[in-house]
Amino acid sequence: MLEQNIKVSASRIWQVCSHVRGLMPDSQLQQVAIAFTFLRRIDCLVGKYAKECASFYEKNHETLSEERLDKKLREISGGYSFYNYSGYTFSVLLLSNKSVDLVLNTYLQGFSINVIEFLDGMNFRQNLGVLQRQSRYLVELFQLFAEIDLSASSV
Repeated sequence: MLEQNIKVSASRIWQVCSHVRGLMPDSQLQQVAIAFTFLRRIDCLVGKYAKECASFYEKNHETLSEERLDKKLREISGGYSFYNYSGYTFSVLLLSNKSVDLVLNTYLQGFSINVIEFLDGMNFRQNLGVLQRQSRYLVELFQLFAEIDLSASSV
């Protein structure tokens, strides 16, 4: 069953990414696919803690050291080694009445440093620049990836 879920998810990911084929070279498209898959997986694992992390961060980011803040946010996020304190998830991003660029920037800045470093290694911000010029594609990718279940029970 698990193997089947993985195959279905992988197939769906490449199907989703085919929507932006031609906007960028294949090497960039692969980076986008990996980065969005990574973000969606994290979203499926810690998204349920988004509001609690955002609330804790807002109340404590000025008084706690970065180390203590990081430790507590990891605890709040189910003990995972990553978190997001922006208050956004893939679903909430899509429902926001603010500009896509503003919401996306807030979402990305809210990640723990290890996630930000991974995304930097995938040239995610540069690749997003290509997609943002065609904002329809960026929103479409978030919508389509939001439909993919990469939770611990599925994959």
